[in-house]
Parts: sequence; structure tokens; C-alpha cells
Amino acid sequence: MPSYKHHASKPKRKIAEEFTLKRATSFGGFNMLADFMDSIGFSEILSRHLEIEKAHWAKYPLATMIEMMAQGYACGLQRPYHFQAIQNDPLITYKLSLERLPDDTLFNKDLRRFDSEDKVRQLLRVHWDVVGGHFKKPKRLLIDFDSTVETVYGNQENSAVGYNPHKHGRASYHPLLAFEGATGISLNATLRPGNTTSMTDAVGFIQETLAMYPARERLARLDKGFDSNEIMEVFEEESAGYVIKMRCLSVLGAAILEIPRKRWKRISDEDGEAEITLFRYQASSWSRPRRVVVVRRMTDEGSQRSFWDEWGYSYSAYVTNLNWTPLDIYRFYNHRGNAENLIKEGKYGFGIDQIPTGDFFPNWANLLLKLIAYNIMLLFQKALMPNASSRLTAATFRRLFVTIPAQLVHRGGRWILKLPELFAYQAEWWSARHAFASS
Repeated sequence: MPSYKHHASKPKRKIAEEFTLKRATSFGGFNMLADFMDSIGFSEILSRHLEIEKAHWAKYPLATMIEMMAQGYACGLQRPYHFQAIQNDPLITYKLSLERLPDDTLFNKDLRRFDSEDKVRQLLRVHWDVVGGHFKKPKRLLIDFDSTVETVYGNQENSAVGYNPHKHGRASYHPLLAFEGATGISLNATLRPGNTTSMTDAVGFIQETLAMYPARERLARLDKGFDSNEIMEVFEEESAGYVIKMRCLSVLGAAILEIPRKRWKRISDEDGEAEITLFRYQASSWSRPRRVVVVRRMTDEGSQRSFWDEWGYSYSAYVTNLNWTPLDIYRFYNHRGNAENLIKEGKYGFGIDQIPTGDFFPNWANLLLKLIAYNIMLLFQKALMPNASSRLTAATFRRLFVTIPAQLVHRGGRWILKLPELFAYQAEWWSARHAFASS
């Protein structure tokens, strides 16, 4: 048998430590981020829409405070008190021409200035304006509507106990959200009490979103929480296409079971073999018959049975006004799953579920401010990586381009930001710099 010599691992080297590095930052990408925000005219957008007045002696105008909050949220901060961590950052303070950032309590105080719906809508107009240039009369606009639950830990105004899949019995908010399906950009958002359903205020929200983003062709995807004749009629009146997943009601099930066997066609997808069909159906609450696509799959033996497992199948149904093939409608809706990932990105990457105040309207303003930061980061990523085949998560993108070590040095009569010599994305960096300079 061969013999093996035991090689002891080399001892770790001892390294002394001292806090003497001057003007160092862990946000080396902030310089580029701030310049990108200037290139899209973010300061001007804020000045154009924010009408809330602070006292004439206030050191920091509200637009300045809101811009700093958007920058901080883009960098990964999730609550106003997190701004303590960057209060004396040499790069950020120098870039913003400040000796130090405002005390973190001032960010919370200024959030509370958004104390009515009219004032919150000033931020909503900022939100629309940031992305409006990317949706100027597009040929097609795809909108995914969804809702989510944000658990609160206190007695926040207008929070209420309702459907909460993760924290049963806890009070929450229940925001409505709209995303552009191709880019993931946030299009609209509103905050609601936690005891609302997906349908609450949904009609007005959908009408508002469609009005803000006109396009030659508009398509929408919605889950079964929006299965309502009123919502279908909104899309039909607006000449917008929709696919809505239907609730599994017994009356619909009975109609499906009457479909002749020859009407079903076999299909195959990532979930395996299935069958699909289309028929016209009118629920008792509907104003007219509509096209309904149904997909069924064989159920596993031993699974818990329900009405929808009748004859050994489970069923999914989708109502639509699109004149597409059943398979195209089914595949179109299936891509809607990305909306849930976008909501997770909003929560994990930007903390949209972190509730900063006890007041409803400031919390709505904070939700919008974080979604503005979310959109800025999506646009910033597109500027730095225009040819990327897929989006990076906020955490990954920040690690690559924002939270990188750097040192601010004064040399030859000017300030220079020294970045890592072996930075892997220098080509993308300089390409973006050239694009900013040309814009």
C-alpha cells in the first residue's frame, strides 16, 4: 500500500492592526451611482414635484433629504437609523459637499412631512418621472399586478389583522404593486391596511397605472385574487389585454367537467405532461361570456383529493380577452411568476417591508421612496451592463459595483478616488463613464 506523508498546514501569519487609513470608504461605487442619478436628472425631478415647504432656516431642503435617502436605500440601507453607518463616510460626504450627513433622526422627521395622500402623491409623481423616459409610447407594455403582506411590529396607523401567511394573527399592511413584466421596473404602488383583499381599491389602482403608461398595446397578468368582473371590464374598456387566473369554484368545475374528451390537447412543459383546452364561460357575476383556458394534469396517487382532483386530474383555469391560442395564453401567464420574485427583491434588497414610522402616510411615502431606489438600481445596472442576458439581484450588483473598497486622495491639486487595481469590471465602468459624459 502507498504511504502518505502527513503535511502540517502552514501557520497563519500574524498581522497587526491599526485604524490609521485616511479617507477610506466601503462604498467606492457611490461616486458612479451619484453621477448616474445626475445623468437622469434626479435632482431636477425632485425639485419639479416636491412642493412641501420646510422652514426657511432649515439646513437641508426636503429635496436634498429625499435624494440622500434614495441614495442610501440604493446602497443597501433599509431604515432611517441605518444612515448612522455612513454619516461620516469620506467619499459620500465629499461627493455631497457636506462635512457630515444629517443625524439619522432627521430622515425620520422629514418622512413624517408626507402626512396626507396629496403629499405622498408628490413622491408618486417622482416615481413615475424616474422611469417615464423609458416608456414613451412603447409598442407593447406588459404589466404584472400583484399584492403582498408586510407584517408590522407595533401599533402602526391603519395596520390591521388580515390574511398573513407567514405571521398568522399579526397586524400588517397589504400594498398593491405593479411591475413592468420585461424589465422588472416598478410602475406603481399603494399602501393599504392589512385586512383588505387583493380586490380592495384595485380598480382605481389599475386605471391609474394604465393612464400613466400609455402604449399601443397593453397586456396585464393577474392572479386569482383579482378574479372579478369589474376588473375584467376595466381592461376591456381600456382596450388592454389580460390573463387572470381564476378561483377554483365548484360551478366552474362543473362546467369544465362537461367539456368533451376530444376537446383536450396534450402539451408538455417544465412541469411535465398536461392537457389543455379552451371554452366560453360566463360566471353568474360576469356581464358577458369570456374565453377560459383550462390546463389539467394527472394527480399523484395518494395525494389529498379535492373537487379539482375529480377523475384523477388537477385543474387550473385562466380567463382572458386575448385572441391567442390556448397554449400561448398559458405560457404567457406562467411567466407572471417573476412578479413574486420582484416583490422578494423589493423586500430582501430594499426592505420595502421594513416599516419606519407609526403613521400611515409616511410609511406609504417610504414604500415609494424605496421603490424609486429599486428603479434607480435597475436603470444603473442597465447602464453598466447593457448587454447582460439577465438581471443581477440588488445584493449581487451592489457587491460588484457599489460596496467596493476605495480611498479618496488629494494629489496634484485634485481629489482622486483610488479603486482596486484588479477590479474585474473596469471595461464596463469606463464604458458607462463615457455614456454619462455623452448624455
